[in-house]
Amino acid sequence: MANHSRILGGFEATMTRFAATVFMTGVLFFAVACTKGAPPADQSAGADKTTNSNASPGLAVLNEESLKGDTERASLALYSARQSVLDSKWNDAAAQLQQAQGEANRALARKPKLQPEWEDLRGALDRALTAVQARDKDSLERIKYAEAVLGGIKVKSGNQ
Repeated sequence: MANHSRILGGFEATMTRFAATVFMTGVLFFAVACTKGAPPADQSAGADKTTNSNASPGLAVLNEESLKGDTERASLALYSARQSVLDSKWNDAAAQLQQAQGEANRALARKPKLQPEWEDLRGALDRALTAVQARDKDSLERIKYAEAVLGGIKVKSGNQ
């Protein structure tokens, strides 16, 4: 029996070392993963100025004066309107829907191939804005419908 306990003791020591190694490797992995994208601690005073070359690609699209930019700005405005309705900020939601309407009108002025779909979006935005201004209980559903129409435009145009 004494020999049996000595074997188990060696096994337990080996497993303890193995478990400690795995644990430390995991901690090291997560520490590296969490700090990989962190900005350097020492930033110069002029570093806060961003240009389009330093901005993320998603932000650059929002600044484009193109059909894709119109689509993305309308999408952002609809998302913001939906969040405003959820927060019961009706005036903010109406302002965001008006922004989305402006983007849809700019897109229509570009004579897009999907003109009927953009017309549908404009109608959906009109109905959503009317519901929001009336603080109608269907406001959220109307905004979601407008988002779905815009999502269809994105898919059909390959503008995902």
